[in-house]
Amino acid sequence: EAAELADHPALKGIDLALVEQVLTEVVDRSPGVRWEAIAGLEFAKKSVHEVTVLPLLHPQLFRGAREPPRGLLLFGPPGTGKTLIAKAIATEASSTFFSISSSSLMSKWMGEGEKMVRALFAVARAKQPAVIFIDEVDSVLSQRREGEQEGTIRIKNELLVQIDGAGSTDQEVRLLVVGATNRPQELDDAARRRLQKRLLIPLPDRSARLQMLQRGLRAVEGGHGLSEEDFELIVGQTDGYSGSDMAGLCREAAMEPLRDEGFYDALRGGGAAADAAARQVRPVCRDDFRAALCQVRPSVSQRELEGFEAWNLQYGSFANQASMRERSKPDAGAAELAASARIITLVATTIATTSAFQLGAPMGMRASVVRYSGAQMAAKDIVDTAVAAGSFKTLAAALGAAGLVETMKSAGPFTVFAPTDDAFAKLPKGTVDDLLKPENKAKLAAILTYHVVSGKVMASTVVTMDGKKVATVNGAEATIKVGADGVMVDGAKVVTTDIECANGVIHVIDSVILPAEKKPDIVDTAVAAGSFKTLAAALGAAGLVETMKSAGPFTVFAPTDDAFAKLPKGTVEDLLKPENKAKLAAILTYHVVSGKVMASTVVTMDGKKAATVNGQEVSIKVGADGVMVDGAKVVTTDIECANGVIHVIDSVILPK
Repeated sequence: EAAELADHPALKGIDLALVEQVLTEVVDRSPGVRWEAIAGLEFAKKSVHEVTVLPLLHPQLFRGAREPPRGLLLFGPPGTGKTLIAKAIATEASSTFFSISSSSLMSKWMGEGEKMVRALFAVARAKQPAVIFIDEVDSVLSQRREGEQEGTIRIKNELLVQIDGAGSTDQEVRLLVVGATNRPQELDDAARRRLQKRLLIPLPDRSARLQMLQRGLRAVEGGHGLSEEDFELIVGQTDGYSGSDMAGLCREAAMEPLRDEGFYDALRGGGAAADAAARQVRPVCRDDFRAALCQVRPSVSQRELEGFEAWNLQYGSFANQASMRERSKPDAGAAELAASARIITLVATTIATTSAFQLGAPMGMRASVVRYSGAQMAAKDIVDTAVAAGSFKTLAAALGAAGLVETMKSAGPFTVFAPTDDAFAKLPKGTVDDLLKPENKAKLAAILTYHVVSGKVMASTVVTMDGKKVATVNGAEATIKVGADGVMVDGAKVVTTDIECANGVIHVIDSVILPAEKKPDIVDTAVAAGSFKTLAAALGAAGLVETMKSAGPFTVFAPTDDAFAKLPKGTVEDLLKPENKAKLAAILTYHVVSGKVMASTVVTMDGKKAATVNGQEVSIKVGADGVMVDGAKVVTTDIECANGVIHVIDSVILPK
C-alpha cells in the first residue's frame, strides 16, 4: 500500500519505510463505531457531530465564517468513552482513522519521533478525509519544563507544527486531530490553543448506566433474572461510576454464578461433568450485583471531578455543561430552581451571620440558619459537620449505636437527608430509646441508611426529581415530591439544603423517614395464604426453600392444595419421598419463570412459550375463558412478593 501512495504529492520527501510503518501500526482500517454504540453522552455526541463530522462530510458548507476547527480535545475522567467518540467520528464521516498513544510516540519511536510525526500527518493527508487520534495527549504536549530532553522537545515542536498545518486555510485539507486526556491541566498552552474545541466528557448519567448494564449482560451465558425494578435499583447505586467501572461491575456480577458452591468445583474437575455443569449455569441475579458492588467501587474521586469542572469553566468550549454527571436536559441555575421550589440553598461564607445567609433567600421563604464558615465546610466530613452543628445530637448518637460512624466518615460521596433533634423528638415516646438499644442495632441501621443516597446530589438536582424515586443505600427507595410548599422526601420537608462536606452533602429534614415494611418473599407469602400447604411441603422436600426465598426475582405459577389433590391417588406421597427429590424439583421448577412477569405481560403472550428455570418451556394460551398455562387455568394473578410474583393455577403442570 505504501508503494501505491508513493506518487501522492502529500508524501513528497517522506521515507516510504516510515509510510509503511504508519500504515501497519497506526491506521485502524475499520473502527466501526456508530453513535448508537455509545451509551448516553447525548450532548457530547451532538456537539462533536456538529463541529467535526459535518465539516468532513460536507466541506463545501464550512468555509469562511463556518470554517471548522482542525483540533478537538476530549477531556474528562478515565473510562468515559473518549476513544469511542474519536472512533465514531471517523466511522460516521467515512474517514481513515489513525490511532496513536503519546507513550508509544515517546518510547517506541524515540530517536526518529519527529520523522514519524511528519510521516503520520503526510499519510493522513494522502488518505483524507482522516482523523488522527492521539491518546494521552498530555504526555507528549505537556507544559514545558527545564531540563526536558532535546528529543522530546523536537517531537513536541513537530507535532505543534503539524497540527497548525492541519488547520491551514486550504479547503482541500479534510483532516481532524483529536486529543484525549485525563489531565487537561498538564497541557502546554500552545497545545491547548491549537486544540480549539475542548469538550468535557462526563461520567455516565442514570439512563446511560442503565444501557451499559443491559448491554453488559446481553451475551452472558445463562442470561439474567433481573427485573426493571432491579435494574433501576442497581443504577441508583452506581452514581459516580464511569463507563469502565460499569463494565467491571457487570463482569464481576457475571462471575458470581460460577463461584456458587459445587458449581465451581464441577468446572474445575474437567471432562463431561464440567461440560454438563457449564450448560446449567444459573442466571445472574440481583444478589450477584450486591456482591459485585462491594468489590467494584467508583474509580474517580470527587476531587478529580471538581478539577475537571473547574478546568471546563476556564477553558472548555461548552462550559455551560450542567455538571460532570451528564443530564439529559439543560437545567436552570441552581438559585432559580431553589427559589421556584422554595428551597433555600446554604451559602458558604467566612462571615457566619444570619444576614449573610439570607442575602440569597427570597423574602418570606427564609428558614432557620445553620452557620458554617467556608473553612469549616471544606475540612469536615458528614459526621463531624453534624456534630459541630449542635442540632443533630440524636443523629450522631444513632450513628454510633448503629456502627455507622466510620462508614459516614469514609470517602463516599454521600447525600444525607438529616433529621434534626426536633425531628427525632416527633417520634412516639420511647422510640428513640428503644432504637438505641444494642438488640435493635440492625433495625436502627436500616432506618439511618434509608436517609442516605450514594453520590453528591445537590439541591439543583433534587428539585428536578418531582414524583421520582431515589435509591438509598438501605436498598429501598424514597419518593421525592416538589410543590408549592417545597421539597418533601417521603413526607419529610427539606428545610435547609446544600451543606457541603468533605465527603458529600447534607440536606436537613424536619421528620425522621421510615422505610416501608418489606413484603414477605414467595415462600412466606405461600405459607401465610394457607391454601398452598402441599406446595410448601414439596418445596421443603425438594430442597428449594432457600432458592425460592433468595433475591430472584421469580414468577411462580402456584398450584393450590386443591390442584395437587387432582393428581392420581398416592402421587403426592410418592413425590415427597427422598428418593424422588430430583423428580419433584424438576416438576416444581417447571412452575417457575425467571424475572417478575406481571399479568399485564402474560396476557400479551397468547400462543407463545415461556422458559422455566427447569430449562423447558410452558405454553401460554389466552382466550375467552382466561389464561391457560400448559392447560392449567390461572385463577388469581399478581400476588406481589419481595422477590417476585405469584399467579395461582388450578392444576399441577408436568414437564415433558
